[in-house]
Order: sequence, then structure tokens, then C-alpha cells
Amino acid sequence: MMCLVLFPACGKDLEKETFDVYLIDKKGQEKKVDTVTGISQCRMKAENLALYQNYIEYDYYCCLKTPDNSCAEKIK
Repeated sequence: MMCLVLFPACGKDLEKETFDVYLIDKKGQEKKVDTVTGISQCRMKAENLALYQNYIEYDYYCCLKTPDNSCAEKIK
């Protein structure tokens, strides 16, 4: 795999990284809903919260947190 400077997550074990979880409703409103460890936990949290809040149409993204940046990379 080729790593580029533009992608801070490249080469990292994303299951050990910290992520902020964001849900986006059908109107496009973004809301930070939690902070978790691991990309799979981020996905699971987004899906579970969307179901809990009865979102039928929604999207989400996970923001990779680094010491230098609160959202170094958006990952889905």
C-alpha cells in the first residue's frame, strides 16, 4: 500500500485510534454524537444511534483525532 502525506491514517492501526462520531440527518445537519476508540466502533455507534433516534435517512462519518488536529481525516 502506498502512503501519502495527505492521508494521516495511512499505515495506522485504525482499531487503536480515537474517533469522533458524527451523524448527518436527511436535512444535512451534522451532529457530534460520541467519541470512541476504533474505526469499527465508530461505524457501529453511528448505526446504533441512527436506529435509536429513528433516522431512516442518514449518513455518518468518523473524524480521526490526532494530537495536532481534532479531525485529521474524515473516514466512513
